[in-house]
Amino acid sequence: EGFKHIVYDGFDLSFMPANSADIVFSDQLLEHFHPEDTKLHFENVFQLLKQGGRYIFRTPHPLTGPHDVSEYFSEEPEGFHLKEWRYWELNEMLHKIVFTGFETYWNARSINLRLPYIHFYIWEKILSELPGKIRRLPAKLLVPSVSAVAIK
Repeated sequence: EGFKHIVYDGFDLSFMPANSADIVFSDQLLEHFHPEDTKLHFENVFQLLKQGGRYIFRTPHPLTGPHDVSEYFSEEPEGFHLKEWRYWELNEMLHKIVFTGFETYWNARSINLRLPYIHFYIWEKILSELPGKIRRLPAKLLVPSVSAVAIK
């Protein structure tokens, strides 16, 4: 009761009134949008959420990838993933849209730990300086994916 599951294209929200959702959820979605469309997606979610509402999302991390077919021939996603995001990039975008909070999580093998954003920021900066083959293993341990909650 009081729950409605809606599957949609990520953009057209005309079927929902503004400020009507407590929670919006996506898993493995953002990497399929063009980077400019990702900002539009977040703006749409922001409009949909009630004050204090949460957008829970997970997306592959570029330091452990690429996570599409291009993993076999490239260091960058060149297939179905148009962009794999870092925590700091998403944090910047969400703040520009005026989300009031950004909770960050370490998530792997059914373990979900809330860790401070600074943990991910520091490791992203350090690991980004290493070549792909060297950084992948420590990145899989330290930043296995982007798991976060944006709060309106």
